[in-house]
Amino acid sequence: MSTKSQTAFVTDAQMRSSLAVIRSLGKSGINVTAGEETRFATGFFSKYCTNHAVYPSPLKQKEGFVEYLLDLLQKNSYDILIPVANPTLQPIIDHEREISQYTNIALPPREVFIKGYDKGTTLKIALENGIPCPKTFFIESLDDVYRIEDQLEFPLVVKPRIGFGSRGVEICNSFDQLVANVESSLSRYGNLLLQEYIPNGGEFGVDTLFDRDSRPCALTVQRRLRSFPVSGGPSTLRETIRTDTSEDAVSAAFKLLNAMKWVGVAMVEFRIDQR
Repeated sequence: MSTKSQTAFVTDAQMRSSLAVIRSLGKSGINVTAGEETRFATGFFSKYCTNHAVYPSPLKQKEGFVEYLLDLLQKNSYDILIPVANPTLQPIIDHEREISQYTNIALPPREVFIKGYDKGTTLKIALENGIPCPKTFFIESLDDVYRIEDQLEFPLVVKPRIGFGSRGVEICNSFDQLVANVESSLSRYGNLLLQEYIPNGGEFGVDTLFDRDSRPCALTVQRRLRSFPVSGGPSTLRETIRTDTSEDAVSAAFKLLNAMKWVGVAMVEFRIDQR
């Protein structure tokens, strides 16, 4: 007697990370439908992609994207929905209740997810649990910058609380440059983080998978070799290293994720202070 094949819908098919997900699921015998906002997405051409769907842009047409996705999920039976990149994460988690009526979402519950999605919340949890972090100020208005002027030492890093890659991340070397950057970034990105600049003495990424009881069940550690931009941004070359050579990073990552009550895939990144 044959059993029904499991099915998955994977978003952001243009991403290399999505292609890896499609290949992994396909090799396990799972039928994969890949989605993207363009017709010529890399993942569509994988031999492990059974079907594909072109949806409205989740960045430019969030409501249109959600409507399309809900319609697709109602008409097709998918065992799991796997959002991969930031543009689809926010609208999917914002409509978690509606989407969960039709499939399982490969994300933690919204109240847990936001603890990792909002960098400000992540840092506050880390600081509360004694995990080493750069000196950080939470900026909601330009007045906040003037209020802490006498506490600032340059260079400083400005970044959005919610963002991805190096989008909106700037290094400021003077107070005038900082004021101009904060004024521009607040209008574009909302609340900001202002952090001391940590001279790069090496960077590690702790990649793990936590079960529904927030226990680690998979682990790999990677050393970052190159980034773009070189001052700090997404990695362009990494190497896997032995986990016993980075025990402090692994211990800190697990402590943070346990404090968040995290569920699912996670990566916690660390920069070693060369000082």
